[in-house]
Amino acid sequence: MSKFKIAKQIVNNNENCRNGCGFGCLIYFLSGAISSLICFIIEHINLSTNVVLCLEYIISALVWIIIILSIMIYSKFKLFKELHLTFCYEKSEWYQQTKADLSELLDKGVYGEYLVFKKLSKRFKKLDENAKVYTSVIIPLGNDNFAEIDMLIVSKFGIHVCEVKNRVGTITGNIRDKTLSVQAGNEVYEMENPFYQNSIHMNYIRTLLYNHLDNSDFIVKKLYDNSFCNTIIHNDSLVFQNNFYNGGLYENWANLSFSNINKYTHGGIYLTKDEQKEISKVIERLPQYTYAQKQAKIKIREQKYNNGEFKENNNYTIGYFSFNNCQQHLYTIEKSNDTITTYYCPFDGWFRTFPDAECNKVCRRTMRFDQAFDYYQKSIRKNG
Repeated sequence: MSKFKIAKQIVNNNENCRNGCGFGCLIYFLSGAISSLICFIIEHINLSTNVVLCLEYIISALVWIIIILSIMIYSKFKLFKELHLTFCYEKSEWYQQTKADLSELLDKGVYGEYLVFKKLSKRFKKLDENAKVYTSVIIPLGNDNFAEIDMLIVSKFGIHVCEVKNRVGTITGNIRDKTLSVQAGNEVYEMENPFYQNSIHMNYIRTLLYNHLDNSDFIVKKLYDNSFCNTIIHNDSLVFQNNFYNGGLYENWANLSFSNINKYTHGGIYLTKDEQKEISKVIERLPQYTYAQKQAKIKIREQKYNNGEFKENNNYTIGYFSFNNCQQHLYTIEKSNDTITTYYCPFDGWFRTFPDAECNKVCRRTMRFDQAFDYYQKSIRKNG
């Protein structure tokens, strides 16, 4: 199949039903409304019957001309999209990062990510000309396991870790649970919690940057001052209940305005141009995979996961810890496994990574979170 035919099919699959029908109906009803209004005015003006009939024929003809011209304009608009995909796709930043063949965009999920990437890039370039948007960022974890971030944005506003959700329904549950419930009509199903996913991804990115950046105070300090933003990008058919809205930044991909972005820069901390450049260098040194290679890696990971090879064995340590770059000393819970070590944050309930942390005193160790958290809460109540 030629590139143009693939592009034509992509546009038809994703635009025709949604935009074409809506556009056609809008023009039809507007034309009908205008025609009815003019006819109403004519009937209330003292004109001869022949003149009225003549005017009605002219109005009907004009309405059909408007409809036909509108269809032609929309068709040309579609043609422009088809030609743009055919000749410009392989020059796009999306293609340079993913190496996804044009035919992959026939998948609506992939096409949705493509559109979101384009909109994110355009929007953030307006907010910050030095901003960089990365898609499908893969962080190796060993033994064919890896973490994949849908979209990662580095700008003066910080580091936005984005999860893209193309779902329908109302989401309920606890913001820190691994899964959430989605009700779509009479159907209820479970989905991975995007906030939980992003919290893990932010920990991996923070550790990666700590290990590979020049360990200078000016940039490391910012990594601990919450320069990360947990960002969920969703379609307009997905609704989060109100109890989720303090968890991060929400954006509907229909507009991606980021009008509240300053709210999430945490104390007015901004990354400089040089800091953005250094962070981007680390991210760009991560392994790059084509779309086909990534799908193969996902398949291998799923097989190993189903075989129980990626079972997470966590160890919990309750004690007193020093966080040097934050200049904090805290009684808290350390959670460690084969891939990462994180610490319970009593201010918001999330586990965060602090690679420079040091244990000053161990109070208890266990492999069960419920035991660790119960001991922690009891000791907090006991000691005030």
